[in-house]
Amino acid sequence: MRHSRKAVMKEQYKLYMKKHILNGRYFVRNMQIAAGLVLVMALVIGAAFAGYTDKDKTVTASAEVSVKDALFGNSEEEKNVTRTESVEVTSPGLEEISTEAVTAAKIVDVAVNDNMEKTEQTVSDDKEKEAAKAQKEKDEQSKFSDRCIANVEETLNIRQQPDAESEFVGSMNPGAIAKVVGTEGEWTKIKSGDVEGYVLTEYILTGEAAEKFSENYVTLQGNVLEDGVNIRKEASTEADILQVLNKDDTITVAELPEDVENAEDEVQKKKTSSIAKTSDKEKKEKKTSKTEEISWITVVLEDGQTGYVSADLVEVDELYELAVSADELKRIAEEKEAEKRAAEEEAARQAMAEANQSPNTSNNGGQTAATDNDDYQGATTTPITATASGDCIGTFTITAYCGCKKCSGGSNKTASGTTPTEGRTIAADTSILPYGTQVVIDGIVYTVEDCGSGVKGNHIDIFFATHEKALAFGKKSVKVYKY
Repeated sequence: MRHSRKAVMKEQYKLYMKKHILNGRYFVRNMQIAAGLVLVMALVIGAAFAGYTDKDKTVTASAEVSVKDALFGNSEEEKNVTRTESVEVTSPGLEEISTEAVTAAKIVDVAVNDNMEKTEQTVSDDKEKEAAKAQKEKDEQSKFSDRCIANVEETLNIRQQPDAESEFVGSMNPGAIAKVVGTEGEWTKIKSGDVEGYVLTEYILTGEAAEKFSENYVTLQGNVLEDGVNIRKEASTEADILQVLNKDDTITVAELPEDVENAEDEVQKKKTSSIAKTSDKEKKEKKTSKTEEISWITVVLEDGQTGYVSADLVEVDELYELAVSADELKRIAEEKEAEKRAAEEEAARQAMAEANQSPNTSNNGGQTAATDNDDYQGATTTPITATASGDCIGTFTITAYCGCKKCSGGSNKTASGTTPTEGRTIAADTSILPYGTQVVIDGIVYTVEDCGSGVKGNHIDIFFATHEKALAFGKKSVKVYKY
């Protein structure tokens, strides 16, 4: 059955309107097209009111058809219809209007497409910026984004240059942290405290691995934010008060509350938050409701007691061990050696004091006591010094004795038959150092001439002419060398 031209055109318009005009995807574009059509219609109406004839109206219809062609396109059937109903155009002015309308429609369509492309590009750029910003914030929040931690069993040496033979400048204990400055091959340049140098990369951890590893080495310290903060025996405002702290006091934190445990962002919030001051701390602690409860931090007092304090009243800092410089390590070693010598001297003084209270008649037992007026005082000689010592025979405990009755029974002879002489005579275990053996102690040459029941193993007794000198010598632990 053959359809009329108008029916065909009507169906085509409906189809186009449904697909390209009434579709929500093209709302912005359609609005711009509508604006263009309004402009074209305004021009046409203006021309009509300017006095064009009925014949010119026919030409206007032709212009409208041209606009339709520009906006909706020409199907093959529409082209045939147009050819069978060609209209004579007699007005050059309206032909120019038709051309301008088509151009305006094309401009509108191009503008819509450009706008859509720009919109899509803007959305894409915004997403990329947001992703980059989120990644940056994540990196900034990470505690070990630019730090490392020593993963060793004893100590990690720090070298001045990336070379195992380079000068030793410090060390890091297990769990000590440092800032990563850069890398050179298998070495990483770090800065920790006052120490800067290179460590082997295989003995450090960074990033998430370092953050997890650090949990076993971090120390939490609480800084009190106000005066009159109560440390309670239990996690309750009704519990007994163990101690009252003032602003800027510090306390050891044993455990954070569950709502902020292992949450770095919450800890940072506590560091930057400001707490409103109030004179009534009890009132502030009790300022809670069914939906708002106090978060309690577990702390350890100096006497070892466990207490609880409100998390809102304490700023929690994470403390890590830093590297120790070579100079500091030397100073620490010297202090320990001095403490050791002081302890040995104190032990010797106590031993001397005990010896004075308990008589000992055995010869050369390393004991000293008060002398009688008729005790043998002993001879003295100029000691022989050694500018160079021989082989070290070991570390010996060195004590002193004299010729008094309490030290050696008042005898004026040694076990080997010689006269004991200060600066020369020593008593020793003859199974280790036979009679006549010469040894060097603190640069002085001594000869083994005596023995005693109290001198066994690596123990040497040095003879002094008076009891006061023997008592002043005390007890030492030194290396002994062959002469």
